[in-house]
Amino acid sequence: MKGLIYKELFLGKKTYLGLLAVALGLAILGILVSLGIRYGNIQDMAADEVTRMFYIFVYATYGIILFTVVEGFFAIERDKVAGWRRLEYTMPITAKKQIGAWYLTSGILLVVSFLLGLINGGVMALMFRRTLTATMFKNMVIILLLAMVLFLVGMPQYQGFSFRAVTYIYTAIMMVVGMIFSISLNMEEGILWEIYNYVWKNAGRFFDGFLYLSPLIMPALFAVSFFLSVKAYQRREK
Repeated sequence: MKGLIYKELFLGKKTYLGLLAVALGLAILGILVSLGIRYGNIQDMAADEVTRMFYIFVYATYGIILFTVVEGFFAIERDKVAGWRRLEYTMPITAKKQIGAWYLTSGILLVVSFLLGLINGGVMALMFRRTLTATMFKNMVIILLLAMVLFLVGMPQYQGFSFRAVTYIYTAIMMVVGMIFSISLNMEEGILWEIYNYVWKNAGRFFDGFLYLSPLIMPALFAVSFFLSVKAYQRREK
């Protein structure tokens, strides 16, 4: 298992380093902006604008770092192209071990991303002279859980289909749904308009409920995702 995890980390290092470089660049930009607010030519920025900038640099940097979860999908595609499944037959590696390595690698990356996000939040709070509140911490945990949901839902699908096919399908679905909602919102009437208003007004409650129920939701989602991923992996290249 350790060897498989090392393999995934090594093959994905360019992606990790690239995302880390982007996140670091954004963090440095945040520091420069905060210095500009303190000593530069934007000292007259309103307090609410400063707070907004603080939130942007905390959450945007955190979001970029969390994007490492997508590397798990790239890893599947790389192994398909390289014919890794056939080579695996010559090794004492079961489907559960290979799938488990992908899940563990992504879990490690998400935990590291969360910690780096907290560090970045602390730095931004210091530079912008703001406080990293309990609500912000809660929001970061919710974003982390949503990234985990993205990974757990996507893994079985990427096992059974190509990366390009699944990406195209998701993109097409998002475009169609977006067009339908855009038409409905412009009309400002109909069931979709009512659904939009209801969800928008109660989004905070939905996310809070998701957070409180996550100890039940996430283990169940993990079990289903892992089972489906193993089955899809075993069917590949038989």
